[in-house]
Amino acid sequence: GLPATNVSDMDMTFSNLDWNVDYRKTSKKEGEEFSISAQLSSGRTPTSFSNILTSAAFPSGFQTISNNTGKNNEYTFQTDYTYPFSKATVLEVGAKAILRDIKSQFDNAAQDFNYNQDVSSVYGVISFELTKKLKFKGGVRGEYTRIDFNTQNSGIQKNDYLNLFPSAILSQTLKGNATLKLSYNRRLQRPGQSYLNPFRNESDQFNIMQGNPQLNPELSDNFELGYNTYIKGSIINASVFYRRTGGVIESSISPISENGT
Repeated sequence: GLPATNVSDMDMTFSNLDWNVDYRKTSKKEGEEFSISAQLSSGRTPTSFSNILTSAAFPSGFQTISNNTGKNNEYTFQTDYTYPFSKATVLEVGAKAILRDIKSQFDNAAQDFNYNQDVSSVYGVISFELTKKLKFKGGVRGEYTRIDFNTQNSGIQKNDYLNLFPSAILSQTLKGNATLKLSYNRRLQRPGQSYLNPFRNESDQFNIMQGNPQLNPELSDNFELGYNTYIKGSIINASVFYRRTGGVIESSISPISENGT
């Protein structure tokens, strides 16, 4: 008989808008600065999934079509202040808020997915000289994330978490203007929309996809030892990098049982 074949096609059209405004104020004291900024980023992605299955039962092909419209709005507000106690000692403080609103609308209204993520953070960084050739810069950022999401079936659910992100850089000036630098920082990577949406995308029966809105972000600790120098007008850089990541976000494959779940 005719072997089963499966052909999938996806059509995506992007529409984006970015808007930002900035205010910056300096003073008579060299290096002192205060700034405020706001930014709006809006995107719309209509997506059409088309799947054609050809088999002995359907020699002419059986087509399924699924339409999904994704709307993403992101609002960012930030303020920063820099104060130099001296040329060598500088303090930086600031606050930031990021408000994300994600809507995913399907042909079937029962699969609509709304996801709101509000992130508030404050930070402080200070840099100073330990000796004339040894400099230090270190600080910490506190970040609070509040999430709520709702679907037609599950109603409103919530998730929130607090994270601290320390960072430190130690740099030593060597002979010939060479520099040896040791740095550490912690970073966060949040899951994208495809990993969060809980609805089963069955447009391709051989590759059914479903996300988990309760996913927490990845956290990574990064260490780097770097060396740079100047030789005959050229800059030479060499570094050793180590990263340790916890809570890695990735796709998994689950077998389908006899009852189709």
